[in-house]
Amino acid sequence: MRKVYKIILISVLLVAATVVADTDDEEVYAAKEAYRQEQVHDALNTVKENQLLDILYLTPDEEGEFLDIYRELEDLRLEYRKEKIAIIDELQENLAVGDIAAVAGTLNTLEENDDAGASDVKNLRSEMRELLQDEQYGKFIVFEANFEKKLMRLVMDNRPGELEEVYEEGGFPAGGAPASEAANH
Repeated sequence: MRKVYKIILISVLLVAATVVADTDDEEVYAAKEAYRQEQVHDALNTVKENQLLDILYLTPDEEGEFLDIYRELEDLRLEYRKEKIAIIDELQENLAVGDIAAVAGTLNTLEENDDAGASDVKNLRSEMRELLQDEQYGKFIVFEANFEKKLMRLVMDNRPGELEEVYEEGGFPAGGAPASEAANH
């Protein structure tokens, strides 16, 4: 069963990568890239949901409630991640122009975003913990950590030499690569 999920995941990533063709039209590229990211995100969530249901052994009623909470959790994480990327891009712009007052304000906004995200995630995890037995919740936590590791390994294995290029070029420019650019890689 795991091989099937891996094949599905790799297939989706490959198909999604071909959706974004080389183009000089930035708007078309941005739209295709957004579509590709959405497709990959949806496919990953489907794989994760199916694998989670396989290991948690939930009743049909529990499955529905679990998936509602889980999907809300994933949507929330994505929303906060996007907000964080936008805030970091703003921070980089403020650093580039040397506006230290704006940098301080943007850092405060970043901390507020992080705090709000952590609080909201904690609330949803508490709901999930109430639904699941301790063993099931423990399996969920371990699964998420392992899935993230495997995903990172898959990404790194399919981008050989990219980190070496960054290192050889002396790293990212002062202030780093724009967060939105780094998130798309």
